[in-house]
Amino acid sequence: MLADYARDPRDKVQSHISAVWGLFDAESYAKRVLAHAVRPDGRLLVDRIAHLAQLRHLDWLEDLRIFLFRRCTDLEFLRHAEGFPLSSLTVRCRGKVSLSPLRAHPGLKGLYLHGAAECGDLPALTALTKLERLSLRYFEGTLDLDILGQLPALKLLALSKCGEMDLSLLADLDVTVRVDDAERFRGTEALGDRLHSLR
Repeated sequence: MLADYARDPRDKVQSHISAVWGLFDAESYAKRVLAHAVRPDGRLLVDRIAHLAQLRHLDWLEDLRIFLFRRCTDLEFLRHAEGFPLSSLTVRCRGKVSLSPLRAHPGLKGLYLHGAAECGDLPALTALTKLERLSLRYFEGTLDLDILGQLPALKLLALSKCGEMDLSLLADLDVTVRVDDAERFRGTEALGDRLHSLR
């Protein structure tokens, strides 16, 4: 019955079909229902790691967005998304997280890391040549601002609840910077009107 609804092109129907995926067996639902979905924009939001292994059944997929609510200790789950057009990744992390798995997703446009106290393999970010938006929340490590200069498409850097940083090092980059509390950072005056509040 749900397979019949999958062919209904109305936006509300298509949104509902994706939203209830977690209520069914992941593979069976992907094969019998989602495989027949009508998505003119080819977009899919995935909010469970278990669903990533089933993407192979979705021939129409053109824009994959991952938004995970549960905390992760690493990004190794991204291996299940290799070969798929991942455009946005939002994930809540815990502790030190290696960014190495991001190298397999050069088309990523938005990266939102929450809770990664420290990031290993920061140079992996340089593989993300289409990255436009980078958001770090509760990041306590050292952010190599030289690496940000190697991201040609970067337009927005958002920093919230982060450790102390000298933002004057971003003065030569054409990037808008949003922070939760400007007093937590040094060198904010160097950014001029490119510095904005997240509030």
